Amino acid sequence: MTQQDTDAQKHIETYKSIISLSVELYKALLLLNGGGLIALLTYIGSQHGLAPTNTWLSSAIYIFIGGLSLVPISFALSYGVQIGIYNRFLNPNKRGKTDKSIDRKFYCAMTLTALSIVCFVVASIFAAHGLFSINTPPRLSSK
Repeated sequence: MTQQDTDAQKHIETYKSIISLSVELYKALLLLNGGGLIALLTYIGSQHGLAPTNTWLSSAIYIFIGGLSLVPISFALSYGVQIGIYNRFLNPNKRGKTDKSIDRKFYCAMTLTALSIVCFVVASIFAAHGLFSINTPPRLSSK
């Protein structure tokens, strides 16, 4: 096995690990935004009539949905990046050359991923503020 073959194998393994890391990131974003949305909807469902009167909670719901909506778009763009890199690898005439469309898709995917993270953080803050602003009657102790 030559040095060139070893280097190519290293590049392939690095590429595979980057793909698996990005897939795990998308799973985490779906879990975070989806889990936050489900938890908030579950709480609102247990409190009759809470959602229409609390704009913080309503806003948090929409922001969680926005964060969830960004993930599949970002995933599709990153898939386009992977296909572009693969096609560039297969075509010897394009090796070593930059492809602006791949770069644009990559930066769009990264931006949408970052926005999904921001949506989770902002929605969590809104939900916490909405939950802390609820005036709940004191519970009677069982003693």
